[in-house]
Amino acid sequence: MGLEKWIIAKFKEKKFGMFGKLAFAFTYSPQNATDEPLRQFLTTLLDEEPSNDQLAALRRLFFEGHTMALTDVRQRVESSPDQLESCQEKRLGGIVFTPRTIPSNRLVDTFVAGILTYDKAANCCSRAQEVKSVKKDPTVSTDAAGMRRHAEAGFQTS
Repeated sequence: MGLEKWIIAKFKEKKFGMFGKLAFAFTYSPQNATDEPLRQFLTTLLDEEPSNDQLAALRRLFFEGHTMALTDVRQRVESSPDQLESCQEKRLGGIVFTPRTIPSNRLVDTFVAGILTYDKAANCCSRAQEVKSVKKDPTVSTDAAGMRRHAEAGFQTS
């Protein structure tokens, strides 16, 4: 970002090594009309007022820190992971759990029901596809006996 080394050292010295700490160190939002609270905070933190070029880089650093911290909070609130899923993820180690790799709730319910059934691969989708209400396009074909068959083909988003 173009910050001078002594500024980086001051941030480390004052224990501002994480974006979240910087983003909520004082009452200020990047959308404010004036950046006076930011200037006052930085002057106190650095023991001197930063130069204009360094202030521009520090504004960007603060803006990115604020954005990342708010994004992290939003993701934590919106995702609310299942405790069993978290335990399983820790236990299995190398497997990455994301909405694109977790099976749909319908698929999990089918297998947890305790009834041995065959489920076509075409019916299997991820949690992300299920949330987006991914539907299949119906297709019409004929079988070997010439009878018309109605089937569902590949996934399409609605």
